[in-house]
Amino acid sequence: MRKSKLVGAVTLVALVCCFGLLLGSAADKKEKQRAANSHQLMEGFVGPNCSALGKALKAEKTDWKEVALRAAMLNEGGHCLMDDGRCPDAEWAKGAKTVQKSSAVIIDLAAKKDLSGAQDAFKVLTAQGCKTCHAKHKK
Repeated sequence: MRKSKLVGAVTLVALVCCFGLLLGSAADKKEKQRAANSHQLMEGFVGPNCSALGKALKAEKTDWKEVALRAAMLNEGGHCLMDDGRCPDAEWAKGAKTVQKSSAVIIDLAAKKDLSGAQDAFKVLTAQGCKTCHAKHKK
C-alpha cells in the first residue's frame, strides 16, 4: 500500500514538473503567429490611416465619420504594433501607447465634433507617438 502511494506521488510530481517545463518553454518561445511584420503594418495599415486622418482633419468640410473611423484604425494599429513580439524596446512601446491614447481622444472629440481639439490630439499623436518610434527605428 505504501509503495503504491509512493509511486503515485512520484508520478504526480513528475507530471507536474513536465507540465511546468512545457508551459515554460511555450512561454519562452515568442514565435510570430501573425503574417504581417511591423513594416507591412506601417505601410499598409498605420501609415495610410494616419495620412487619411490628417487629410480629414484639414478638409474644408469635416467628415466626422471618417475622422472617427481613421482614429479607430490607428488605435488598433497601436495595439497591433505591440502584439506578436513586434515591440523591441521602451521607445517603441511609448510611441505605440501614445498612438493608442491620442487616437482614443480623437474618437471622443469626433463624437463632439470638436475640430480644434481633434487637430491638437492628432498633433500629439504624430509628434509624440509616431516620431518617438521613427526617431529610433525608421530607416
